[in-house]
Amino acid sequence: MESIKKIKNIRIKKSEIQRKRDGKIFQWVAFLVLTMFGLFCLYPFANVLLTSFSSLSDIVNSKALVIPYNFTLEAYRYILSIPSIPRGFFISVGVTFTGTILAVFITSFAAYPLSKATLPGKKIFSFLIIFTMFFGGGTVPMFILLRNLGFMGTNFFSLVGIVLPFCLGPFNVIILRNFFKTVPYSLVEAAQIDGAGEFRILFTVMMPLSMSGIVTVALFEAVMYWNAWFWPMLLIRNPDYGTLALVLRSFIVQPVQPGVGEIPSESEMLAETAKSAVIIVSIVPLVIIYPFIQRFFQKGIVLGAVKG
Repeated sequence: MESIKKIKNIRIKKSEIQRKRDGKIFQWVAFLVLTMFGLFCLYPFANVLLTSFSSLSDIVNSKALVIPYNFTLEAYRYILSIPSIPRGFFISVGVTFTGTILAVFITSFAAYPLSKATLPGKKIFSFLIIFTMFFGGGTVPMFILLRNLGFMGTNFFSLVGIVLPFCLGPFNVIILRNFFKTVPYSLVEAAQIDGAGEFRILFTVMMPLSMSGIVTVALFEAVMYWNAWFWPMLLIRNPDYGTLALVLRSFIVQPVQPGVGEIPSESEMLAETAKSAVIIVSIVPLVIIYPFIQRFFQKGIVLGAVKG
C-alpha cells in the first residue's frame, strides 16, 4: 500500500511539474507572438514619424526603415505654412469636442431609462436599438436624408451635419446602460426620498458613479469624430470648413511619381515628407490624451461588456 501511495505521489508531482513547465512555455510563446505583433503594428507609425524628420538623402538611401541622419523640421514648417492645415486642425478640435460632449449627454439620456427595470416596453426599445447595429438603410439613403435636411452645403451648417447625425451609437448605449445597472438602487431611492427628479438622479448619482463608462463612450466618440473623413467629404462643399482628416486625405491622394529611373526632386520629396508630417499631426492629439484616460477606458470596456 505504501509503495502504491508513493507511486501516486510521484505521479502527482510529475504532473504538477509538467503543468508548470507547460505554463511557462505558453507564457514565453505568447510573449514572443505579442511582441512580434506589437512590432508589426509599431513599424508603420515609426516609419512615418522618422520620415517626417528626414531629408531627401535620408529617404533616397533608406532600405527598410527611414533613419533621419540629417534631422530636419522642413516638412513641419511647410505644412504649417499652408493655411488649410492649422485651420483644419482647429475645426477638427471644435467638431470633436462638440460632438463628444453632445454624444455623452444624448447617450446618457438614452441609456438611463433602459437601465430601469420598470420602464414600459423596455425589451422592445432594447431590441430596436440592437437591431440598428446589424441592419441599416445604407450610405445612399443616409446621404439623401442629410442632403434633404440641408446639412450639405458651403456654409457653417455643414459642420452640424457631421456632428448631429452621428452622436448616438447603439453600442455606446448598451455600454452605458450596463454601467447604470451596476449603480445600487438604494442610492436612487435615497435621492428620490430627498426629492430628486430623474434628471437630477442622472446627473448627480448615475453619471458620477459611472465615470469609467462615460470616459469609454467619450473616447469612442472622440476617435470617431477626429478620424471621420467620408461624411465630411460628402457634406462639406467649402474647403474653408474642411476638417484635418479631409485635408490629410487631399495630401495623400496627390500622386508624386517621378519618371522611371529618376531620383525625386527636392520639391517632390518635400511633398512626401509633408504627408508623413500631416499624419503625425493628426495622430498626436489622441496619443497625448489616451494615457490619461487609459485606466478608465480599460475598466469601462470590460465592465460595460460583461455586466447586465
